[in-house]
Amino acid sequence: MRWGVFYVALAMGVVLFAVVAVAEEKRIRTLAK
Repeated sequence: MRWGVFYVALAMGVVLFAVVAVAEEKRIRTLAK
């Protein structure tokens, strides 16, 4: 297994999680108002 591929996949997962978290936060704030 190549560590480079593992780190790229891990980084993509972290970025995807961050984008989803921000989107959920904005949606919740919009509903709160």
